Amino acid sequence: MSKQESHPCNGLFQQWQVKRELANYYFTALLRLSPDAHDAPQRRQELNEKVFDALLSWKHVDDQLQSCYQDMARKLHDGEPFRIDVHQHILPPDYVSTLDKLGITSSGGGHSQNGIFKVHLH
Repeated sequence: MSKQESHPCNGLFQQWQVKRELANYYFTALLRLSPDAHDAPQRRQELNEKVFDALLSWKHVDDQLQSCYQDMARKLHDGEPFRIDVHQHILPPDYVSTLDKLGITSSGGGHSQNGIFKVHLH
């Protein structure tokens, strides 16, 4: 068994990835929805609800994952935070605005301020 597979937070990280992909899928579908479609208003409302639910679910797992990593950091690294992913994401302004409205103002080393995510590299 590899070191990564045996990590206590690995299951939460996999859930986090699935929730992120689901939120991105619905958000992309919402962005690509044609306003000219006969059912556009109904479909937009349906997708808005799915995006909202997916973001809430993602936020819940993100909170659990951050707690797990903090616990592991205290146990394994004398308080030094666990770092996983160091790369840049470009997020559409509407997406960041939706995250701000949901109270999601930080994730994975980045923090939102006035609707703009700023990434802090360590």
